[in-house]
This record gives sequence, C-alpha cells and structure tokens, in this order.
Amino acid sequence: MKDSEGDELARQRTTRLEARIEELEQQLATYQSPLSQPNFYEKVLDDLPIQLAVLDTTWRYCYVNAFSIGDPETRRWIIGKTDLEYCHKRGFPLEIAHQRQAWYRQVIASKQTSSFEETLQTHAGENRHLVRVAKPILDAEGTVTHFVGYGLDITEQKLAEAETERLKGFYQDILDQLPLQIAIFDTEGRFLYVNPAGLSSLEMRQWVLGHTEADFMKETGRDPALAEQRMTHLFRVVSERTEVSYIEAFPANSGETRSIIQSYYPILDHNGEISRVIGHRHDITLFKQAEREREQLIEELEAKNAE
Repeated sequence: MKDSEGDELARQRTTRLEARIEELEQQLATYQSPLSQPNFYEKVLDDLPIQLAVLDTTWRYCYVNAFSIGDPETRRWIIGKTDLEYCHKRGFPLEIAHQRQAWYRQVIASKQTSSFEETLQTHAGENRHLVRVAKPILDAEGTVTHFVGYGLDITEQKLAEAETERLKGFYQDILDQLPLQIAIFDTEGRFLYVNPAGLSSLEMRQWVLGHTEADFMKETGRDPALAEQRMTHLFRVVSERTEVSYIEAFPANSGETRSIIQSYYPILDHNGEISRVIGHRHDITLFKQAEREREQLIEELEAKNAE
C-alpha cells in the first residue's frame, strides 16, 4: 500500500515537472532577444546624444544617426552621398566638404583616430563650434574600409571660454593701470602676474611668470635674503590663511634704499581653499623722509627752546 502511494506521488511530481518544462519551452520559443530585433542597433545609435556617422573610403555616407540629421527624409537622402553633395543641398560653403575630405585622407594614411575643430554657421547666422572625430575601421589585412565619425557641439564651452578671456582681459587692464605694485602668486610662491607698476620692463614681466622671488633676485643680482624674507611672509599667508603686511627696505637700481609696505592677501576658491596669493607693494619712501625731516625739525626746535 505504501509503495503504490509512493509511486503515485512520484508520477504526479514527474507530470508537474514535464508541464513546467513545456511551459518554459513555449516561453523561450516566443522570446526574442532585443539584440535580434530588427533595427535594434540603429535605434540605440539614433538615441545617442552625439552626432554619429559611418562613411566609406570614397567619403560616402553609409549611416547617419538622428542626432546628426533630425529630418528622416534628409537622413535617407544622404546615404550614398558625400559632404560635397550635402553642402550643395544645404547651401553650406563647399570649403567645409573639402576640409573634411582632406582630413579623411590623413586618417587613411595614418590609420589613427584623429580630431579637429569645425565652425559651422546656421541659416540663422549663428556660429556653432564642433569637435569632429574620425576613427578608421580596418579589415583583417589592416586596410581602412570605413570611418566612424562623430561630432560634439562645444559651442557653449567656446562661449564660456570667450567670456572668461574677456573678463580676464578686462580685469588685467584695470590691474595694469593701477599705480600700486601688484603681483599674483600660486601657493608655491611662483609669479602668475605682475603689473607694469611692479615691473616696468615688459620682457622682465614675461620672464618672471612661473619663477619665484629667489629666481628674480638671482636674475637681477639682488640680495637673496630679500627673497627669503618675502617667501617667509607669503608662506605664512598660505599656512595661516591671513593677511600679512610689513615694511621692507628695498635697494633700488639707483642705489637708494626705498621704504616699501609689502602686503600679501589670500585668495580663496569656491571650496574655501587658498588658490592664489595677491601681493601689493606701496612705496612710502617720501613719507618716511618727511617723517624723519619732521623729527629733526622738532629736535632742533626743542634744542633752541632749551637755550
């Protein structure tokens, strides 16, 4: 009795397993991998947020994604066409096509990925800046058969760079006109900028960039102890994140010792870290001379009154 019950349970279990296997086989039979679906790769490439194209070695388009050419009709039209034909159709300067073809020839010759920047003017008159990249596709013998080309629109980056340069020029013009001697250093004490009041010689202003005070003193034949004193104060600004000012006795080229107020200020970045140090110098020699003359006159007056 027990054996017959066990056999029945085994048969039921087998039946259930066979039914489940058949169910899974039906699911597998109807399952279609995305990779096997028609146009799967084309849909993926069309959704990429970059301009992408494939060309053969006669510069004819084999594929262009939707980000490159949004209009489906134009995308269909361009297959088998060249940049020259496309420029004719769109009214773009033919020089664009000639420049690209010269670039393609270089890629074929080098068999290396290459890039260049291109500027296109839209029909609205707006300039768009793009980085073009071409990667050659080689066959088993190492012969270039096609190109994969893609473009990145860097117009916003270019505009930001231009604005940065404009502001840099604007602020530098202001610093150049200030009567104060201004210098900007990195946190290692290297010169990043010196205005004409600080160094009148344009050649020396250009030379000093990237050099330290020690380099400057050596180049101009001045006392290296002066550089050591300045660097000590500058590094104090960096370590203590505070302003430092002191009076310096500076030997001028005329041989006269000038009295200079030397000050250093930290510049903080958006993270609150010191990125640069501003130094400015103000010549107070005349003030010091007037102060000494005043003291001498007071002493003379007191001596006369004491007679």
